[in-house]
Amino acid sequence: MRFQSKQIAGVYHFVGRQYSNDESKFIVLNTCGEIIKIAFALLIVALLSHGCAHTRNDGSSLSDEAVKDELIALDKALLEATVRKDRLSLERIYSDRFILIDDSAGEIIHKKQNIDEICSPEFKLKVLRGENYNVTIYNNAAYMTHDAYVESGEGEDKYVGQAKAAHYFVKTDGQWKLVFTFDSDQ
Repeated sequence: MRFQSKQIAGVYHFVGRQYSNDESKFIVLNTCGEIIKIAFALLIVALLSHGCAHTRNDGSSLSDEAVKDELIALDKALLEATVRKDRLSLERIYSDRFILIDDSAGEIIHKKQNIDEICSPEFKLKVLRGENYNVTIYNNAAYMTHDAYVESGEGEDKYVGQAKAAHYFVKTDGQWKLVFTFDSDQ
């Protein structure tokens, strides 16, 4: 048995069955089946590429919400480490390029200077907590804002305040690090 072909829109479409005798078997798929296969392949590629956009270095998938939760937990760990004056935790969370801009004096404070100030005997915080978090993720970078509530000192030296905090995190070697902070008293 021979096969027939006809040209549609410049493409040959073969209509036929199997070859007989010495010829190998030939099964022709119809155009509709080919289109469905291509559409299915494109769908798989789209789904895989979306999954790769949120893949950790170890290959496990992580959604934006999970990354946001991870960053909020890191910020809360930072706040707790600040109250406890935990130098090791602060050094782990801050990037080596960390800077803080002090809104009261416009001063730029680097990692070592900031950690030294937090760990000094004069620095006394009772409460430091964050609320109303907003996190935006940009691949291996993230921008975070939140309200910060502070309580320090006692008696005449007691201070209770609220600030707006803005942080910029970068993921380096699989770890999120705080690179930039700006706090503004309200």
